[in-house]
Amino acid sequence: MLVIALFWAICTGFAQDFRVDYYKVDIHLSEEGYFDVVENYDLYFQIPKHGIYRTIQTNYDLLTSDGNQEKRKIKISNIEVPGYHFESPFDFVQKMSDNLEIKIGDANITLMGPQHYEIKYRVHNAFLFEEDGIHFYWNIKPDGWWANFNKIDFTIHLPENHSANRENFYVYSGITGTTTIAQDIEVTYDNGVFEGKSLNNFVSYPGQSVTVLFTLPPGSIKEIKPFWPFWTNYGYVFIIGFLIMCFYIIWKKFGKDDRVIGVTSYYPPRTSTQQWPVS
Repeated sequence: MLVIALFWAICTGFAQDFRVDYYKVDIHLSEEGYFDVVENYDLYFQIPKHGIYRTIQTNYDLLTSDGNQEKRKIKISNIEVPGYHFESPFDFVQKMSDNLEIKIGDANITLMGPQHYEIKYRVHNAFLFEEDGIHFYWNIKPDGWWANFNKIDFTIHLPENHSANRENFYVYSGITGTTTIAQDIEVTYDNGVFEGKSLNNFVSYPGQSVTVLFTLPPGSIKEIKPFWPFWTNYGYVFIIGFLIMCFYIIWKKFGKDDRVIGVTSYYPPRTSTQQWPVS
């Protein structure tokens, strides 16, 4: 208990830079095999800050329904942060990283007090296709935020003309890895939309996450398989190798210093008594 208390004390100390008073997530599933996410944050900077970072895990281990462990790599695209300067990595950098980091803010602008951020992006290769159905598993709020989240709402829109069962929808809230169903988030389902709302006195602390899981009928989402899986997963290695080879060729032709050839010179010894013959 002492260790747990110390852990939360440390987390709380780190979280004092800002807090999130309200967090709203809207997710629209597409039958084409991707989904679009819109995140809205009402937060409060307690000290002067330039902005925030949004980190999305893109590489993780997955335990399939038959007990096999496999690696899953998702892709993020179409990133937008309306009204703010932001930076995000190129595709080949994203392929080499386990996380995608969106840096939001301007080094020349300092903010304090209440702020609102909207972050939009598209997620590819995140649906889990099994024999019993298509599983949607997503961290609504990941554990990497060093801030308290005091209120969380979310909506998940199914593809048009598709439906799901409320009984197969699960929300987990707490320390990452918890298998206990959340008791502080209420979920309803109506006309193809799941809606979740945190209850009064809800707080999600640093190190805690909110995760949703539900199953769609087989065939409701298109499974996108790459034409050449090896190139899709490892093609960036060849690109990097090609760039290195080009750099070497250019350096060898233009940047390499010419070889210096030493010329042997002979000088007579300088002595005061030396006599030179007269020819």
